[in-house]
Amino acid sequence: MLSDICNSKINSGRFQKGHKQVGGFKKGHKLSEESLEKMRKSRKGQPCRNAGALSNLWKGGITPIMKLIRTSTAYILWRSLVFKRDNYTCVWCGARSGNGKAMVLNADHIKAFAVILREHSITNMAEAESCGELWDIDNGRTLCRPCHQTTDTWGRPKKGTYWTTEEQRAEIDGEILKREKGVV
Repeated sequence: MLSDICNSKINSGRFQKGHKQVGGFKKGHKLSEESLEKMRKSRKGQPCRNAGALSNLWKGGITPIMKLIRTSTAYILWRSLVFKRDNYTCVWCGARSGNGKAMVLNADHIKAFAVILREHSITNMAEAESCGELWDIDNGRTLCRPCHQTTDTWGRPKKGTYWTTEEQRAEIDGEILKREKGVV
């Protein structure tokens, strides 16, 4: 009975033991060494078709400054200094890795990273490296991922909001209160 079901037309499109899987044109076909050598010679000296300015993803050679900074050795050093100062422990909840429990820790800028970049008009790595506020470990804290997600500066700003400093936030809150009371 089972063999009848497996051999029926209902199951004919599925893989069956002993059948060769059908692929695209000459899929799995091995090229001869002579053919491979001809292909190498024909492409010799030509740039890769999918790299750099020839790529369809090319955006003019601009890597976002935030990505450049976060992957720099200076930033990695700043993170490790913050972690070391806080003894690899979340400063809010005290969580840390150990005893078979892994805890992802983040080095968080107390004054938002994006705010510092905007205030100092940082557009390249040279400007970033010369900005002392960006690398100040007193502006950093170690947070576990759940605690970091509760901060105002986690991820991207929510739609219609933006990152601000504490002073700017207090000023904005004051303006909102004035508008609500009709004082403006």
